[in-house]
Amino acid sequence: MKLNDLSVSNVKTEEMLPFGETTIITQTGNIDISLGRNEGVIGIDPGQVHMGIAVLRNKNFTVFEVKLPSKQPIVSRLETTLALLDYIFSMSVPPGSMLKACVEQAAFGAPFGQAALAESRTAAVFGLMKIGVRPSVIPPASIRKCVFGSGKQRAEKYVAWQELLPNAASA
Repeated sequence: MKLNDLSVSNVKTEEMLPFGETTIITQTGNIDISLGRNEGVIGIDPGQVHMGIAVLRNKNFTVFEVKLPSKQPIVSRLETTLALLDYIFSMSVPPGSMLKACVEQAAFGAPFGQAALAESRTAAVFGLMKIGVRPSVIPPASIRKCVFGSGKQRAEKYVAWQELLPNAASA
């Protein structure tokens, strides 16, 4: 079964308290996916300013649409991203969960911003490794092909997921 066979329901959206200069909007709801009781999946769409994080567990999802401060120095951006992931995982990933994770790799056709995105991607990988998860890092077209059956289908344009915020849907 492709994930695009799955629709989301009971979507609730709320803005979390600010995390420093970072804003976080969270969405929760149900998705008809079969995972074991302690199993879960995490997806991260890294970004310099906009980041999406998705956690799927027990037929439920929590997604995070994150807006980071723009023009942060490299080390500050890495510190902010790692602290943010610690914060989000502390709320959404119970201890003892058996998790798989995926971080979106570089879009090789995109000419601009890939170096800075590599830093965000690295922070996402380290954030996952801190909670004991060794993620796969996969090109965006490969993720879309696995999820939607086509590497050209964008998550934010997928009809069954239109209630989800764009970066959160991409995660």
